[in-house]
This record gives sequence, structure tokens and C-alpha cells, in this order.
Amino acid sequence: ANRNFDVTLGTKLDLFTSDDVNLWHVNLGFGFSSDASKWALRPEIGIIKDLDNFSDYTWYSAGVALIIRFNPAEE
Repeated sequence: ANRNFDVTLGTKLDLFTSDDVNLWHVNLGFGFSSDASKWALRPEIGIIKDLDNFSDYTWYSAGVALIIRFNPAEE
């Protein structure tokens, strides 16, 4: 694994019991860092598909991931 860059492809399906809305998400995320075992900037782009109304939404997000080791002796 590269300690400076990674790519993640994800998907999920949200099924709501009280509303007539079922959403399918597909996203592509990236991780940029000088040491990804400690921290990373994680921008993401995705598409949300409303399966009931056949409409699409595009979303963008960004985050910072911090790695917290609870038992560093196991390294």
C-alpha cells in the first residue's frame, strides 16, 4: 500500500421504512497524505440515485482522517 495516496470506491443502499424513498449511493474517494498511517485528506465525489423517482443527485465532500491507535504495542 502507498503511504501517500489511495483510492476508494464505495456503494451503499438506503431503504427508508417511513418514506417512499430508496437511495443508492456510489462514491469515489481519494486519500492524500505524507503518512497515511497517521492522517489523510479525503476528498470524495459521488452520485445518489433515487430509485423511486428515477432522479440523480451529485455530491462532493471532503474530510480529514486521523488515525488513533488504542494499542500501539501491537505494531
